Amino acid sequence: MSKASENENVNEAPFYPYVEVLRILGAMAVVWAHYGRFRIPVVKFAVPCFVVISFFFGWRTIAAGDFARLRRCLFRLAVPFFAWGVVSYVVAIAQGTKSGISPLLWQMLLGHSTCMPLYYLWDVAAMTVFLFVLGRYLSGRAFWWAAGGIVLACFALQVSGLNYRLFSRLPFEAAFPLGRLAELLPSAVAGCAIAAVATRGCGTLAVGLMAACVPVVLLLCGISWAKDGFGYAGPLLLAGASGMVLAATAFTSGDPRLAKIRLLSEATAGVYFIHTIVGDVLHVFKTPKFPQVLLISLLVTLIGLRLPIVRVLFNGKVRKRPVGLASG
Repeated sequence: MSKASENENVNEAPFYPYVEVLRILGAMAVVWAHYGRFRIPVVKFAVPCFVVISFFFGWRTIAAGDFARLRRCLFRLAVPFFAWGVVSYVVAIAQGTKSGISPLLWQMLLGHSTCMPLYYLWDVAAMTVFLFVLGRYLSGRAFWWAAGGIVLACFALQVSGLNYRLFSRLPFEAAFPLGRLAELLPSAVAGCAIAAVATRGCGTLAVGLMAACVPVVLLLCGISWAKDGFGYAGPLLLAGASGMVLAATAFTSGDPRLAKIRLLSEATAGVYFIHTIVGDVLHVFKTPKFPQVLLISLLVTLIGLRLPIVRVLFNGKVRKRPVGLASG
């Protein structure tokens, strides 16, 4: 794989307004999945979409093969992972839902012990390291052939039900973070592929929309082609999420009037991190509802992003403009 320039200025990266909109919708879908009044199957596309977006922006780190960039990427993931892990543990202890030191240790190890879903950061870090190492030893077509084989193997594990049977026997704190790797790794590869091809224009938009619409319709009809999973199993979720991101990357923009979209998009990571804590706090007084949890999480995040130290906890860095959770 070709080496990227080490002095590449990430601030010059193109701005994708529709990717930012997709992030905002994804954050809303995650909150709805936890606090919505009725079930909407398409919200299951949210997390796979986040993975595709993360690796769309993170492809430069993987393609560069530069360990310094990899360390920076992992540091950005580690800061919110460990910091919010402690915060969520303290909240759980205060509410009486957890006790002892074991939940904290599990949270620090795999991120799925308390109410806060930090396993996502752990999985993104693991997949980033895996694809980075794969790219270091395989170049060009060999990398993509290997990546394609891995995607097919992941689908085989999902459709056969072997992935669920294998990991569901583990403790709850380990089952979901590890079991979801086989479900999310295809989305990571898809994000890398979209970034590597780097097509733009109306043709890309049309292909993306067609790739997204068919899986959405099938999922609404109750078709998934996968057995029991950890929430994101099946090729339909991959196809739908990939199509949505492909369509969203069809056009870039330098219009300064889109600054508000960027501001809201920057808050999506914070909403994802704290919405379960907000919901637990509201539950002390009454049953939390979707609008309340979403608006409070958004307001707290927007206020927090004005403070450098809080911005680090939400985005893993002081710089205001995010380019993706897995970017370099």
